[in-house]
Amino acid sequence: MDVRMIRVIGARQNNLKELTVTVPTGRLVAITGVSGAGKSSLALEILYAEGQRRYVETFSPYARQFFERLDPPDVDAVEGILPAVRIEAGGAVRTSRATVGTLTEIDDLLKVIWAQAATWRCPRCDCDAVRFADAHAVWSWCTEQFRTPDAGNVGEETGNAGKNGRAAGERVAIAWPLLVPANWSPEAAWRGLAAQGFSRVLGATPHEKGALWWVVSDRLRFHADERERFVAAVTAASARSDNGVVLIARWDAVAALSASEGEPPPCWEPPRDGVWFVSLTDACCPQCGEAAPRATPALFSYNNPLGACPTCRGFGDLLEIDWDKVIPDPSRTLADGAIRPWQSGESQQCQTELEQFARARGIPLDVPWETLPDAARRWVIEGDPEWVSWEHSWPKHWYGVRRYFEWLESRSYKMPMRVLLSRYRSPRRCPACHGTRLTPAALAWRLAGTTIAAFREWAVRDARAFWETLPVATWPRGVRLAWEAARERLRYLDEVGLGYLTLARAARTLSGGELQRIRLTTALGVELTQTLFVLEEPTAGLHACDVDRVIAAMRRLVALGNTVVVIEHDPQVIAAADWVVDLGPGSGERGGSLVFAGPPSALAAHPTSLTGRYLRRWHERWAADRNAVASATHAAPPSCVPDAESPVRGKLSAPPAAVVESQTVPNGRAKPAAPTLTLSVRERHNLRDFTVTLPLTGLTVIAGVSGSGKSTLVEEALVPAVTAALAGLPLPDGVTLTADWDGRTERGPDPAIPLPIAEVLWVDQSPLAKSARSVPVTVLGVWDGFRKAFAQSDAARQQGLNAAAFSFNSGAGRCPACQGAGYTRIEMQFLADVYLKCPVCDGKRFRSEVLQVTWLGANVAEWLAMTVDEAIARLATDPVGNKLVPPFAHLAALGLGYLRLGQPTPTLAGGEAQRLKLAAALAAEKGAAKRAPEAHNRRLIVLDEPTTGLHEAEVAQLLAFLRARTAEGNAVVVVEHHREVIAAADWVIELGPEGGEAGGRLVFAGPPAQLAAATTATAAALRGAAHSPSPLATRTTTPAGIEAAASGKEANDPQLRHVAEAPAPYTGAVSHPSSVAAALPAPADETTRHVSVLPPSAPPSAIAVIGAHEHNLKGIDVTIPHGRFTVITGRSGSGKSTLAFDILFAEGQRRYLLALDAYARQFVQPPPPPAVDRLTGLPPTAAIEQRTSRGGWKSTVATLTELSPFLRLLWTKLGVPQCPKCNVPAAVRSAEAWAEALWQSGAPPEVVCAALVRRRKGVYQDLADWAAARGYETLFVDGEERPTHPWQRPDRYREHEIDLPVARRPRTEPELARAIAAAWRLADGWAKVRVAGTWQVVSAHAVCPACGDALPPLDPRLFSNHSPLGWCPECLGTGRLLVGGRGESDDGQPRSFAEAVEWETKHVDANRPCPACHGSRLNPAARAVTVAGLRWEALERMTIAEVAAWLDAQEAHWRASASAAIVAELLPGLRARLQLLDDVGVSYLTLDRAAPTLSGGEAQRIRLAAQLGVQLTGVAYILDEPTIGLHPQDDARLIAVLKRLRDQGATVVVVEHDARVIESADWVIDLGPGAGEHGGEVVASGPPEAIRNHPESLTGRMLRDGIPHRLVPPRAPPTAWLTVRGACANNLTGFDVAIPLNRLTVVAGVSGSGKSTLVHEVLAASLTARRPVGCRAVDNADAVARLVVVDQSPIGKTSRSCPATYLKCFDPIRALFAATPEAKARGYRAAFFSFNSGEGRCPVCNGNGWVAAEMAFLPTVREPCDACGGSRYRSDALAVRYRGKTIAEVLMMTAEEAATFFAAHPKIAEPLRLMTEVGLGYLRLGQTSATLSGGEAQRLKLVAELGNRAARPTLYLFDEPTVGLHIADVALLLPVLHRLVDAGHTVVVIEHDRDVWQEADWFIELGPAGGRDGGRLLYAGPLDGVIAAQTPSARALAG
Repeated sequence: MDVRMIRVIGARQNNLKELTVTVPTGRLVAITGVSGAGKSSLALEILYAEGQRRYVETFSPYARQFFERLDPPDVDAVEGILPAVRIEAGGAVRTSRATVGTLTEIDDLLKVIWAQAATWRCPRCDCDAVRFADAHAVWSWCTEQFRTPDAGNVGEETGNAGKNGRAAGERVAIAWPLLVPANWSPEAAWRGLAAQGFSRVLGATPHEKGALWWVVSDRLRFHADERERFVAAVTAASARSDNGVVLIARWDAVAALSASEGEPPPCWEPPRDGVWFVSLTDACCPQCGEAAPRATPALFSYNNPLGACPTCRGFGDLLEIDWDKVIPDPSRTLADGAIRPWQSGESQQCQTELEQFARARGIPLDVPWETLPDAARRWVIEGDPEWVSWEHSWPKHWYGVRRYFEWLESRSYKMPMRVLLSRYRSPRRCPACHGTRLTPAALAWRLAGTTIAAFREWAVRDARAFWETLPVATWPRGVRLAWEAARERLRYLDEVGLGYLTLARAARTLSGGELQRIRLTTALGVELTQTLFVLEEPTAGLHACDVDRVIAAMRRLVALGNTVVVIEHDPQVIAAADWVVDLGPGSGERGGSLVFAGPPSALAAHPTSLTGRYLRRWHERWAADRNAVASATHAAPPSCVPDAESPVRGKLSAPPAAVVESQTVPNGRAKPAAPTLTLSVRERHNLRDFTVTLPLTGLTVIAGVSGSGKSTLVEEALVPAVTAALAGLPLPDGVTLTADWDGRTERGPDPAIPLPIAEVLWVDQSPLAKSARSVPVTVLGVWDGFRKAFAQSDAARQQGLNAAAFSFNSGAGRCPACQGAGYTRIEMQFLADVYLKCPVCDGKRFRSEVLQVTWLGANVAEWLAMTVDEAIARLATDPVGNKLVPPFAHLAALGLGYLRLGQPTPTLAGGEAQRLKLAAALAAEKGAAKRAPEAHNRRLIVLDEPTTGLHEAEVAQLLAFLRARTAEGNAVVVVEHHREVIAAADWVIELGPEGGEAGGRLVFAGPPAQLAAATTATAAALRGAAHSPSPLATRTTTPAGIEAAASGKEANDPQLRHVAEAPAPYTGAVSHPSSVAAALPAPADETTRHVSVLPPSAPPSAIAVIGAHEHNLKGIDVTIPHGRFTVITGRSGSGKSTLAFDILFAEGQRRYLLALDAYARQFVQPPPPPAVDRLTGLPPTAAIEQRTSRGGWKSTVATLTELSPFLRLLWTKLGVPQCPKCNVPAAVRSAEAWAEALWQSGAPPEVVCAALVRRRKGVYQDLADWAAARGYETLFVDGEERPTHPWQRPDRYREHEIDLPVARRPRTEPELARAIAAAWRLADGWAKVRVAGTWQVVSAHAVCPACGDALPPLDPRLFSNHSPLGWCPECLGTGRLLVGGRGESDDGQPRSFAEAVEWETKHVDANRPCPACHGSRLNPAARAVTVAGLRWEALERMTIAEVAAWLDAQEAHWRASASAAIVAELLPGLRARLQLLDDVGVSYLTLDRAAPTLSGGEAQRIRLAAQLGVQLTGVAYILDEPTIGLHPQDDARLIAVLKRLRDQGATVVVVEHDARVIESADWVIDLGPGAGEHGGEVVASGPPEAIRNHPESLTGRMLRDGIPHRLVPPRAPPTAWLTVRGACANNLTGFDVAIPLNRLTVVAGVSGSGKSTLVHEVLAASLTARRPVGCRAVDNADAVARLVVVDQSPIGKTSRSCPATYLKCFDPIRALFAATPEAKARGYRAAFFSFNSGEGRCPVCNGNGWVAAEMAFLPTVREPCDACGGSRYRSDALAVRYRGKTIAEVLMMTAEEAATFFAAHPKIAEPLRLMTEVGLGYLRLGQTSATLSGGEAQRLKLVAELGNRAARPTLYLFDEPTVGLHIADVALLLPVLHRLVDAGHTVVVIEHDRDVWQEADWFIELGPAGGRDGGRLLYAGPLDGVIAAQTPSARALAG
């Protein structure tokens, strides 16, 4: 496979005809062709869908459920596909929080910059904060202050030399604040101060916990001689201050307020004159001492609780009740419905209550609201003054309209309530933040005097100018880079023509063109590479002057190493492309073939391409424009003249026929002659005091640049105003109409203004229905006519079929199996649903009896299959049919004669849907005209960009169609940018001159001939940018051979399926890894280094990480080559996982998610960006991690490998149901037979129901409405009878059974049979009969012929143990015995994953299978279904290899049967997955193997196989130690798999320590040199040879020298044994094995050989239970006094667990702090210093160090606690120090630091020293246990055991203790294991590491393979003897 190309082979999607096409990567590719040619099918449904689907498959199943599940395309193969992103033009952003700033990520950059570079200004004093590096800086600053009498003007010179001289010797006081609690007496406080040598206090300021005493630290003369004393006093005072603030005052200003020892200090507020505040820790206000709040990026985010305004929660507006909407017509009376919301629905009761209370109160009901007294109106709104509450006041008092809305708001969690409230709410600017959305704390920070809110309100172009003035040279490197990234994003926005937008502009208010260009800049900003970006008509809605900007943006995406595929008709874009794919030659069935593929220059010369012909003419016009520039001053340029075949040629030389003359108005613009309509708009968005005149004849085009106000003018002024005037309603507020016609002028806002038109017809850009039931014939509104014609036929009358029978959306005539859809949907777990043609109706939608009825020679299905042209021809032969022709004639005239009447509208192209809407609107308009014969015949037709999605040939058809409408006397107004349409218009109105606030003005009105001479943007576009040459004339030519191939006949012959050779694409790979580092520029000095974000001249060839600071990384720069196999290695804790997962994987996936639209992102929130300065060249990423948790007991190998969905579908389609009781195949029973059996049962049937809903989720309001409309008063919901009206909605998240009662208590057996048959007709053959209170299923499908029981239908969910339809009712699909109460929800299904895990932990007995299903997990009916004689439970007990063999054996039989189509669809996917699982070495696993029993290596290799199956190109795969759990003999197979991923075009990054993997890599990055604080640096990078030879690389030294063996002298032969006899659990074969006591024993073997079974499930289980488990006996078990299992399970699951608490060394630490003098003086005990309980922990975060905050519509976030700054403790606890350290600082120490610090305390130092010995010295004492890796957790457990001085003989069982360990760390671990043995204990280790093997006293090997081929004892003895045994381990040792 060529990874440089995307190759689509044999595409049959929609109308594509076995299309094979090649798309070069790293290029701009345009796909063009007429509408319906197959462009969207190729670009969106194949390229995008396959790229997105394959990449989303790399996500977890949980995350996948939130993405749109795109169907696999109908193709033979798609090779070389990249991860795909679709940049849509439409798709409104649904969240109110999204703005231009958030969509482009500029806001994220601004938050970082303001947090680090802005200055805080005290809001109380309006004074800038000051910050000092040390006390010497304070001295210098005070020198300036003492020269100035006004402390608020820092540095201001007074010029008073005399005063300056006096100040030099002035006495000053330096004081620090002491918090004196309210419960302390002044005497006690003075005693404490006196004990420390302090005798004077300046005063006391009030504090919430007591008072702050300002204790004088020193008094001195402010003189140069006293500088050192001043510095020492400030430093000492700062150290004693809790918040670091120090007071400095002139003594004469505060002397009168001071108090001496023993005196109570006076309460005071420090005077402003002569008093200053400084701080050595944080910035503070010099006038009041308030410390600047901690500035974090979250503070400047209105989407974060720290920064969001608490009043509006960050929305900027408050939604409040709009009383003008509640009372829209003040002229109405209360009785006449003045209160609008109470006039319909259930709220009508409120109207009744209002009238009752009003009469009692004496309020008149017949007086208009506007004339009611104020008191009466206040009573109606506010209610009775005596009102207290609903409980106390209702129904005695009137509640008022306001409380009615308050009641609704209290129930706004219900959707109907929210919808009702939305009708009567309007936004009001938040009074707290005034629309800035931020808290006052955030607004106090200024950058160059500007708040972040003010910056967001500037236009982008103004923001760019301000951005360049910032003093970035002095900023830190990371902030400079953020500044530059923001600058580039602002530049992108400005350059694509959006400079008029503000960053605060709500995304919901953006037009489609604006939104798409923003998404383009977002894609540029996220800097993804090796990604496929698919754009659909990016020029739709764009003015011609903006097209070049869009092309430039797409070019930048290509320059970043991406592939851009654009569906486009604009010749300017096609000419700018590198490669063009032209589809056609026609539309629909006449399209779908490859007409051309090659460079645009060859397309222009192509003889048969319709696109080439238009491109050629466009090129000729361009040249003509260039030549005519000098002379064309006022004449229309050639580019404006339509072609010879255009119906509008010659229209420009003279005024339009309907416009008889033009007048010149004072402003120089032309004014059309009568009849006209003048529209005035006072204010709508950017339209202000706007007036325009439109002719009511001919074709009028409204043009202008994007954002100029065109849509506002049409959608919010013209159409609503004309519609209101025609209906006699009030005109929109601020809009005035003036009509000039027949010599009269009518003006108004008066709604009665007469207009010279009959109606207005508005066709906008809203999409057609998305349902497959929407088809052209229903959109046109003519299907009712067809159904009536069918119903009037003789055949229909004979069968009693009415018109409803011929509806496929409802009625009894549609197919009961597919409900008229024509297909059946098969649900696939975590995969796209499968749609199959309905087997009952064969896709024809109707019952057979309906299809027997014909009209004009065709039945109803045949009519739906006809094209429009065929239907017109047949209808024209019949008088009734001829009446249905006009709507179809419109379609044919618009070029849509090829559409089929029954084609689902979701399959239509954009241009087809637009024209279908136009035809449908005209059809509806004709009907309206008949209803208003007295009105004028003239109609106003308003269209919004009708050329969207149209080919140039179709634009000509559209123009001819519109000209025909104007010839009928109608006026056509079109909002349009297309130059052909503008040139063909009779009148042009242009708005501008720019977008946004710079637009909204009328810049031209007149005929296009005059426009050509104007200076507007549209005029320049019509002239064709004549100063620039044609892109076709200046294109870089392709090589001659390629050009020839592109233009030859063979290259474009669709039958030959050939394409022209693509240009040399971007490969994304490097020739040699070492060239990557050499190619990168050397790092410059930190102060001058400048990283540009301009697109590189060549695409990036590597991932470049610049300045990584995440966790312990120390600003490292790393280069990872694209398309290579890279290993990241280093000491444990050196930062490998941080680099690989927290940076590369997280950022790659985050950038992909950010490239999606905001609606998709709201379901899967992108992670926060990592702490890096820059990261370039990063493609989308996929992680294959080691996880401790691999799923619950419901998860099996079949579900994890995703084999289960395929197998379930296979069983559904090929299965033969059998009775689980009688074991005989099922048969079908008639309604009469069922009635006979039920009648003979003895008890009379009570009710017969149609089983409409069977185990489906939903609320089923539509079903209830349908039943109620047909006279059914009740439905049975889960067996409970409920009324259909009002409908009590069931829980939407549970599965329900809903039954419709069709008969009650039938009196005879025939009556029962008829009732059953009627129920079957309604419910596809399913009914229920209640007999003696018990429901019995009565099926028309399958029953047991022996016992008569009905069997469930074959459904994929029947074979799923995750569905209540299929799981065993006893074990709920776990396959294990359930103990205790189930504790689940009513349907037996836990509500969430967390609840499921908790439930399984409590109620699942993992050691005992379910007695009902014997571990198969399914119910009896599912287990009884067979395929080729094989039951499902037998299938799941097969291994993967056995399943593959079984499929091979059955394939020939299936392909020869009627199931060939189903098998052909399923087997390829099944086989591919089975082969990949074999490739990664897990084919020994059985399908029913539970996930909890899988090792970490097995689970990871299963995920690796899934990624191989995805076959994505360009992705960066990140793997976490894939050799874990892998036997050394399998290393070569794993390495081959990783290289296979690389060869598919992926970048493979592996975190690994295994020497063979490292030496097989293309590139190695070695981090270190140590762990934790001592790591985080790049020691070496390059090819493996470079690492091996690097002098400073510990990894290189270990690769060269290895670990010297043996570390301890050989021990004597063992004398005592622990013997397991008859080990038979799982796959063990009943062998005996002896384990020596007091020795180090290694248990080895290939994966799946039974190692964990032997050690854990046999040996450990038997010793724990004190009886044999999984074996016959365990001899000498009494020799083991204690058993300790040291595995990789977490040591704690909460943030409160940490190494210090786990090792129990935190208790003595707390005791040391409690023993300090400060703690004793304050009465603090050891418990006070606990962050888990006690009074010392922070009360805000309860000792967590973080707080969780919920935000509306956003996920809950964790932020560092502001109260304690993340320290977990209160300030008074932090005031106590032990040897200069606070308790929080001790928790931040590493184990190595703490061992030295507490060396004098063995209880503390000993476990910490042991942590250092096992390689964990880098861990911090307070590090959350949940952040530890499995290897770190295991070694911590080992440290805890080493510290245990128990003398009893202990058996230690270790499960792969070298997991996650570097070779050097293994060398540290081995002596520790030997120490345990030397202490008299026994150590048994399951291990694959050969270094551990070579230290073993005894070696046990199981094998020889995994699964059923393993479980045998291959060797047991000293290591020396294993070589002779020739086992897999022996071969590994020998290798």
